[in-house]
Amino acid sequence: MTKELLEQYPDICKEIEDLERAAGTPVSDVVSGSSDEYPFTKHSVAIRGMPPEHHRARIEELKRKRDEIEAFAESIEDYRKRRLVKYVMKYGCDWNVIRRCMGGDKSADAIRKEFERFLKNFS
Repeated sequence: MTKELLEQYPDICKEIEDLERAAGTPVSDVVSGSSDEYPFTKHSVAIRGMPPEHHRARIEELKRKRDEIEAFAESIEDYRKRRLVKYVMKYGCDWNVIRRCMGGDKSADAIRKEFERFLKNFS
């Protein structure tokens, strides 16, 4: 597990939501066309369809990453480290918010270093 992947967890979850919403929304547009025969009368044509299938593949890839991160967090036995990892998953690298959530008298920088040491020792 990498620090970057853990910090990207909130963005991964948000991108999954955005892509699922986009995948369920039909795509539509209006274009101009004309008659096949004389007189060539110009008129509007509505085009409707579903978004490209690559959304589905991207969603599946992101869900796999999300599940991997969640499984890693749940596998941590030390309660404090598990809480720290879950707060990083929730808030990204906003160390002041994480410091307040963790409580105690450590600075935001000390919390960041604790997290980095944990991941370094874990790898």
